[in-house]
Amino acid sequence: MVPPRLFLDELEVTNEMSKKSMAMLIYLIFAPDQCVTRERMIHLLWSDSDEKAARYNLRHNLWKLRRLLRKLDFNMDVIESDNQYIRLINDSVFEVDVFDLINLHKKGIENNWNLNDDEIDCVLKIYNNHFFEDFYLSDCEDFNDWLYFKREEFQKVIIMTLEKLAFQYEKDGRSTLVIELYKELSKYMPYDDHVHVHLIKNLKLIGDHFNALRYYEKHKKQLRSDLNIAPSDELQTLVKETIDHSEVFQNLSDRRTKESNHLLITSDGFESLEYIVLSSFIDVIIDSIEEGKLNQFDPYYWSDLGRVNGSIRKVINLKDIRNEFLTESTEKIRVFKAMYYLLLYLHTECNVTIEFEKNLRMDSYSMEFFENFFKTDSGIMMKNWL
Repeated sequence: MVPPRLFLDELEVTNEMSKKSMAMLIYLIFAPDQCVTRERMIHLLWSDSDEKAARYNLRHNLWKLRRLLRKLDFNMDVIESDNQYIRLINDSVFEVDVFDLINLHKKGIENNWNLNDDEIDCVLKIYNNHFFEDFYLSDCEDFNDWLYFKREEFQKVIIMTLEKLAFQYEKDGRSTLVIELYKELSKYMPYDDHVHVHLIKNLKLIGDHFNALRYYEKHKKQLRSDLNIAPSDELQTLVKETIDHSEVFQNLSDRRTKESNHLLITSDGFESLEYIVLSSFIDVIIDSIEEGKLNQFDPYYWSDLGRVNGSIRKVINLKDIRNEFLTESTEKIRVFKAMYYLLLYLHTECNVTIEFEKNLRMDSYSMEFFENFFKTDSGIMMKNWL
């Protein structure tokens, strides 16, 4: 989860603020002209309180926000209020990633989507999460609705920006850059076959048939598990007619014949999907380790790992698969524990070490697992941890 974070210069002050204070600041920053009536703010944040209590809460949170700024020697006036309005002044002191994105979007329109490489890199990296996707106030439905519509608004901006840039640079034949743009676009449009058609075409153009097929298989798996549909005929035909499967099979064969004690963790570009890197790594384990060895591992743990990778059921002899309902936190604990003991088993019984692809990007759940595993393992099994 990525909650909103507030910095004054280099100092993070997020923990100094209540959620209501943060919500008030967020709303002011994104309100037209940074000006809001007191009644509007009360309606958004304290609609369940009586008028006297609501007005007190508003004054108290304004006071806390101003006190925080003074406490940190931020001597510039930022918030101004009177009996009717609350407004931001000196709004230039705020640097907001969404505003940077909007400025790049406007520049793209003005320059026929010809941005320099640094600007394109900024588009790909600066706005990696949905607009305040993990920020929620349980007792403020109107504020949550406002956040939702703002999230939709900014998502349209990033999608249009990525689409226009990909279209422009695809015409220029810059396939490597186009691949990165469509990979990013797939986070926001995970079920869109059109996005994957262009992604796979450009992977094919640079001769990377192996990853073209892997992206297709991941996309197909997600469509089936989430929507119970198959990829479009166009996408299936593209994969069937243009990808050199013999090259892919040779690549797989090369991977299987590598030293069995050297496993590489890679990313498939779907970092928005929970557990996707752990799931891909399980595929690598299944491809690389003898089936007999895999079946010697505790089926209790294999069953838990089957929650994030259904391929396990095709290889591992699981007689009693547990399908009980688990909360999100309990499922994560079970999956993490099972993955830990699997890696421990592979290290002791198969002399396995783990390497990470350079500049590896992970989904948050897989990152959490490997960060904790690295601390526990002290790096004995793991190499090139970045």
